Amino acid sequence: MVRNLIPVLVLAVAPLFAGEGVVLIQKQEDLQSGSSATQKMQIEQDKVALETTDGAKRMGFIYLADAGVIRMINHSDQSYREMTEEEIERLMGNVNEQLAKFQEQMKNMSPQQRQMMEKVMGGRMAKMGALPGAQIEPVNYRRGDGSTEIGGRPCDWYDGYRREQMVSQVCSADWSTFDLAPSDFAVFQRLAEFITKLAPQMADQIKFGAEDWEARGGFPGIPLENKTFENGKAVQVSTLESVDRQMINESVYAAPTDYRLQKGLGGR
Repeated sequence: MVRNLIPVLVLAVAPLFAGEGVVLIQKQEDLQSGSSATQKMQIEQDKVALETTDGAKRMGFIYLADAGVIRMINHSDQSYREMTEEEIERLMGNVNEQLAKFQEQMKNMSPQQRQMMEKVMGGRMAKMGALPGAQIEPVNYRRGDGSTEIGGRPCDWYDGYRREQMVSQVCSADWSTFDLAPSDFAVFQRLAEFITKLAPQMADQIKFGAEDWEARGGFPGIPLENKTFENGKAVQVSTLESVDRQMINESVYAAPTDYRLQKGLGGR
């Protein structure tokens, strides 16, 4: 009798350990070095796990929306870092406080000293979006020339500009090409809100598929190919190799139990 109960118990417990989601495989090529990496992204409504394999290096990034946690795993040295939304808010509060003190101190410097400090610190911090009032230039996409097929699927070209310099080129397919909808990627809207606290310059790039992002210059649909440009030259290309709906095991969102935890997002 006990033996007959086992299949019933397995079926009852299974939903706790797996959920249906979308799994994407993407190849990234560095056109300057010739190296390549593979990314596997597993997405559910409230969480996402990204694993990047670059030669012998394997890194993981996990976001748990309901828990408000991001987790980064370094499989090379068997360690992981994690930080909650509250910890990031405290961290950025301290950063802004220190920056305010730094700016106050600069008022008492000579013009030469101030220029030197701004050159050393200002450019780097402004680029990170850390300086209060720093302007982060968004990438605005415009419909490009023509359409093509990538992996046997039709897509339309969009050119991404930062001011008047083209920095990205995307060939985007309609969601129906993969039987997908923007709602399948709703977790990225929550991730963008999380990331905004830490790196506001990255938030818009995470929001693909959101109607408000498209209205502000994003591209519609799902990108099959994405080229990155520097000084007018393509330096990186990412190609979507496969998209599948499948059951995702809950274990992909956890750090291995034998890995050591390092608090925060960076070294001390």
